[in-house]
Amino acid sequence: MPFVASEGQDPLLARQAQALADRWLKDRTGVDPDMLDGVLSVAATFGDRSFFDSLLSELTKTSDERERQSILRALGSFREPNLAEASLDLVLDPKIDVRESQPLLDIVAFSGRYRETGRLPFEFVQKNFDELVRRLPKGGPRGDSGASLVFVGQYFCDEQSRKEFVNFFEERVKQFNGGQQNFSRVVETIKTCEAHKAAQATDVSTYLSNR
Repeated sequence: MPFVASEGQDPLLARQAQALADRWLKDRTGVDPDMLDGVLSVAATFGDRSFFDSLLSELTKTSDERERQSILRALGSFREPNLAEASLDLVLDPKIDVRESQPLLDIVAFSGRYRETGRLPFEFVQKNFDELVRRLPKGGPRGDSGASLVFVGQYFCDEQSRKEFVNFFEERVKQFNGGQQNFSRVVETIKTCEAHKAAQATDVSTYLSNR
């Protein structure tokens, strides 16, 4: 259901997801735990400010780790740019552990692959880089948390965005353990996407001209 509802923009499934989400937020019933992520995220994809505020309110009330993760994923799934920006602001909210909220950068980037929200995480990091570095933990088996900031650009697929990404991160990532490796991976991912898009451009153009 989640894929068909969000990517296919099926209005019936979207309404069903919203009804289920509203019920779950009210009394924690009606949704199988294994479906919670999908239901809340689909409802958020088509949701408004009222639903955003309801999710945020519930986040402050529960200490259940699994519920908090599902709610945070939903908060990062809104298509409305103003709400996507509001979800990114939570990364710097002192009332939320940054280890919980940092994934919102990737979630918003992923949910915005095909929409105007796709650049918002990169722009957010540009604007708040120093504060993010100050808050994010350092060390650990996977390197510094700041090393993962580069993943906000992993869904870029054009030369101009790649150049902006490189100009901003190329030197900054050197301060993080694991930063250079992540940076190189993202740049390669962008270049690969550009190549695929260029290779398919002629076929797409031919198909559209014959419609």
